[in-house]
Amino acid sequence: MGICGSKEARGSSPTALPNSTEPKVQKKPPTSNKRKDGHRLGSSTETEKPDLSAKDLAAKAAQERFDQEKKKNETGQLGKKLAVEKKKTSKDHALETYTNKNKTELVYD
Repeated sequence: MGICGSKEARGSSPTALPNSTEPKVQKKPPTSNKRKDGHRLGSSTETEKPDLSAKDLAAKAAQERFDQEKKKNETGQLGKKLAVEKKKTSKDHALETYTNKNKTELVYD
């Protein structure tokens, strides 16, 4: 006869499960409440001044990335032109547009 799922399986069958009603619990090793000293991950500049806040460190990192990108962009010909345009003031731009306007000769018919 077949084995019914509602009946308990006998220990003699190969598919029988042990009849333990207690759940198996793994024991964890005891942990102490002592704080362990570690080290901070990152560059050496972060470890030099631990009193900086996260906001200050983020601002410093952003400034470093900006400077690196700026240096990289100034190496090419277009980058150099862009750097020159960025250095101009509004007065310089106005003067340049004025001189470009006046370069064209007026033709009277």
